[in-house]
Amino acid sequence: MESLYDVLLDTNNKENITLFAEDGREEEFAQVAVIKDDDTGKIYTILQPVKLKSNEVVVFELIDDEDESVKFVEDEALAAKILDKYKNLL
Repeated sequence: MESLYDVLLDTNNKENITLFAEDGREEEFAQVAVIKDDDTGKIYTILQPVKLKSNEVVVFELIDDEDESVKFVEDEALAAKILDKYKNLL
């Protein structure tokens, strides 16, 4: 089974990604992009919740630990910066 990092970093991945909230709820997301912040070297992923019918997206930081986890980006300015970097790539 591929790790979450492998799936997120696979440019050919077309499958939805399932993440688990701290309370155990499953959330399914479509992957939009993976963005590296050149200032910090950190990697972020932009995901779109499947249940929502809008174009709303969520930004997560890929955490470089043994669990290869992701962390919701709560800092609105940082999330906006990552989204701007993505928009500039389009």
